[in-house]
Amino acid sequence: MLLNKLDNWSARLGANLHVPGKDLTNERAYRQFRNFKDVFDLTFENPTGYRTPCSSTVGLDYFDYMLPGIDYDFLHQKEYRAIDPEQVIGCSWRNYPVPGNPLEIMEKLNSAPRGDSNRAIYIQIEDLPLFIASEGQNRVELFRRHQQLINASIKKLTITRRPVIMRNIAGDRWLATWPNKFSVTIIATVPFPTISLPIYRALGVEIQSTRLPVDENDVQRSYENSIEGLAGAVGIP
Repeated sequence: MLLNKLDNWSARLGANLHVPGKDLTNERAYRQFRNFKDVFDLTFENPTGYRTPCSSTVGLDYFDYMLPGIDYDFLHQKEYRAIDPEQVIGCSWRNYPVPGNPLEIMEKLNSAPRGDSNRAIYIQIEDLPLFIASEGQNRVELFRRHQQLINASIKKLTITRRPVIMRNIAGDRWLATWPNKFSVTIIATVPFPTISLPIYRALGVEIQSTRLPVDENDVQRSYENSIEGLAGAVGIP
């Protein structure tokens, strides 16, 4: 309680709370979030055992892991349009042979008709210029390399629950907290706040300066089964 009062007094006096990633522009925040998946893929052991030939993690699994407490649904309507691959969370081209005729391949992929397995399907996160590759994950890097737009069917992800972000009592961790369907408060550590907090903010999530007096043992964490330990060892925030 005393710490919270001190925080409130500091705020009134004009002191700035240091929130990781606060100074990033939205465009840089989206790019950082997208690029970090490459680090994630190199080190993360997916507990479900799901693999693609080019990635350890499905894009939507990455989104779920990085933003605990966010719940969402998908709108039924779809549209078909060209998307900048720089805005897409996808996979790298590794473990696939680099094609000798990339322009022909990209033209074939872009001209795939509705229902064809070559047609890209992307999930747009709310109205943000940020997409998750649902089908056609591995082609994203190819289109980036050649600076070509990707024709894709788009379905919209809409947020149905936003957590509240606070710090722990020591002030050295960021926590996402939300009530579950039984009105029990769930608390989870935000795994990489420098990467995740700007995206939370873009999605309208409240980031508070208060500290949550909670026992660390009560906080949901997956430290041993995640890349947090590895990332910490190499200095990733």
